[in-house]
Amino acid sequence: MGYKKFVFKVLLFALPWAAAWCLLEHKLAQIPNSYSKKRSNLEQQTDSIQALFLGTSHIYHGVNPDYFSCYGFNLADYLQTIYYDKRLTLKYIDRLPRLKVVSIEMGYFSLYCQIRYHPVESWRDYFYSQYWGINYKDLPPFALKRYSKVALYTPEKVKEYIMAGFKEDLAPSLTYKGFMPLDTLPPGKENRMLSAEEGRSRIKLWQATIDTTQYAAILSDLDGFVKELRRRNIEVVFINTPALPVITGLCDANILQKNKTAIDDLCRRYNCRYFDYFTDARFGPADFSDVDHFNATGARHFSKVIDTEVLAQYIRK
Repeated sequence: MGYKKFVFKVLLFALPWAAAWCLLEHKLAQIPNSYSKKRSNLEQQTDSIQALFLGTSHIYHGVNPDYFSCYGFNLADYLQTIYYDKRLTLKYIDRLPRLKVVSIEMGYFSLYCQIRYHPVESWRDYFYSQYWGINYKDLPPFALKRYSKVALYTPEKVKEYIMAGFKEDLAPSLTYKGFMPLDTLPPGKENRMLSAEEGRSRIKLWQATIDTTQYAAILSDLDGFVKELRRRNIEVVFINTPALPVITGLCDANILQKNKTAIDDLCRRYNCRYFDYFTDARFGPADFSDVDHFNATGARHFSKVIDTEVLAQYIRK
């Protein structure tokens, strides 16, 4: 067999597989998720946004801009770290002409977590790479997950999506302004989800998220972020969201104090404000879907508090 004939047969064999792979990648790219939907929604509203809220699932499920007196957008997501808060904001800041306030979540583990080194959630780095074009500094440049949706979702999930005819929406309740509501717990279920046992289980997850070796780098990154926002005359506020006593009472007092000292220093140097609602007694079990995430009712309650106590200080109605 001649060389040219061999190459031709290989190409003839490979072509249908390549076409099928490309079609599969295309179909997967059409499945909405929180990253793709949030990016699309943000880019449609850049001319309007006055207040931008950053952070993890506590903000994602807890801040509903529909209850603001000004135009706000919730740019938070699951375990979204300060690294991504900063780079998402700076990626779009020149397209946000009305932006007055940026709210940065300052939770229990905010100064200690990089997704890249998280024992369970490191896969999220690749979603930021593919859907936002933001790559963590040591993300492998040739990792297939940076370019392929099959690798990103994993073959197991891809099989599920194929069986469903690709008729999936991975963030069906996400609102136009970036808020993701959680349901109110049905009678009986709250006894488990709001229990002391659940508090102990959740604090173990929080503690596993804390990596003290990342503290200095994250704080330095945050310092540069705040400095750049203030240089642009954008107000910066830090917010710690409420949680139930079954978890707040289990937190390490040393970490809480270290967080407060760091944020107080940033506030002093850059003329920012810190709003710590972590143990706020105005929020009770009826506001929560678990020990540290609001349900939709709690989010409405908290968002109105934010509007009155935070945003009203910076944005006139």
